[in-house]
Amino acid sequence: KTAYEILSGLVGSEMCIRDSPLLSMQEFQPDLFVAIGGGSNMDLAKAAAAAFGGDGDVGALFGFDQAPQRAVKLVCIPTNAGTGSEVTHSAILKESATGKKAAILSQRIRQEAPVSDKRFDLPLPLDQDDLL
Repeated sequence: KTAYEILSGLVGSEMCIRDSPLLSMQEFQPDLFVAIGGGSNMDLAKAAAAAFGGDGDVGALFGFDQAPQRAVKLVCIPTNAGTGSEVTHSAILKESATGKKAAILSQRIRQEAPVSDKRFDLPLPLDQDDLL
C-alpha cells in the first residue's frame, strides 16, 4: 500500500507563514507533492515543496532565486486552462498576516515535467464560456 495525506482547506493563494501546512507534512515525510487545481493551488504546492525539508519559512523564499533545491518531487495537474502555473518558475502567494501578495521566483520551484490532460479540465460556468 502507498501511504498518502491530503492537504486541503487552504483559501486561494493564501499561505500563512507562521501556521504553515508544512508542519503536518514534516511528520508525514512525503516523497512527492501533487497539486491538482488551478494556478493558486499549484503556486501553493510549488511554495510548499520548496520550503519542505527546511524550517518551513515560506516568507524566506520571496524574491528572486531564494528557493533552495527541493527535497521532494513535485507534480502539478491543472484543472483549468489559462494560468500556466504548471510550467512557470514563479509562485504568487498572499501572506495571511498582511494580505499582501509576494512572489517566489526561481527555476528550482518548477515541477519535474508538466502534466496536462484535457480530461482534467473542469468546465467553465455557462456565463464564462465565451471568454475562451
